[in-house]
Amino acid sequence: MQGRFQEMLRRAHREGCALGAFNVFGILAANAVTDAADDMKLPVIIQTSVPVVQRYTPRKLGALLKEVGRRCSREVAIHLDHCRDPQLAMQCIDCGWDAVMLDGSHLPFEENIAVTKAVADYAHAKGRGAEGELGAILGVEDDICSDIGGLVDFEHSMEFIGRTGIDAYAPAIGTAHGQYSAAPQINYPLVRELAAKAGVPIVIHGGSGLSDDSFRELVACGAAKINISTALKMGYVSALERIFAAEPPQNPLVIDTMVEEELSAIVRRHMELFSGRGKEAGERVPS
Repeated sequence: MQGRFQEMLRRAHREGCALGAFNVFGILAANAVTDAADDMKLPVIIQTSVPVVQRYTPRKLGALLKEVGRRCSREVAIHLDHCRDPQLAMQCIDCGWDAVMLDGSHLPFEENIAVTKAVADYAHAKGRGAEGELGAILGVEDDICSDIGGLVDFEHSMEFIGRTGIDAYAPAIGTAHGQYSAAPQINYPLVRELAAKAGVPIVIHGGSGLSDDSFRELVACGAAKINISTALKMGYVSALERIFAAEPPQNPLVIDTMVEEELSAIVRRHMELFSGRGKEAGERVPS
């Protein structure tokens, strides 16, 4: 049974575009994401990291995000990002999240397969989706840290996908979490080959900070989901700094609205790139 998450990603892959998946840290950021989806008339994925889930609990946060999604005129999927705790991932599934990512990339190959398959099987039994990762993606995202890169190859990727039964695959291709200190060396040919032959949508982690050309090339190669986290966090902080550097409004709701508008602009810009709109987007690279 295909759930919302799977259907949205497979449709994006068929149409030669990528869905934006934006990591939010509360209702303000979530509203910014759905406002952008309304403006762009595009579907979107709202993601959260484990620390955000732990702060609010899976039930409360899931209910909040689903309500935000219901108020959006476009299709919205709720997704848990980079979870290394199978029990927490399963709790989110039980609380109605559309999909979860089990991050076993720090584990040996066989252990990663075992724990990812267990979560994928559980999600599928509930009509939900599961994402898995192979290889180490450099950088820091909330409580997930890796300072040793571990790029993957096509053969191990195919084995991992086949044995886990995941619905979306995040390979380590040279991108990184957090801010880039230099232009990354991205394995575009691997993305192209996996998108053409893997049988599941390909996910790009570490999207914040990539150049527009890199985003367009990843979409052209067949990436179906691109994650954005750091850009929203930096946008939130910089917006508050600008507001309080001037004479800030005395009404907190006005401040929230101003920050929301700035975050929504960040989301819209990424959605425009991922959707392939505009003459610069180009065409999908033949496989």
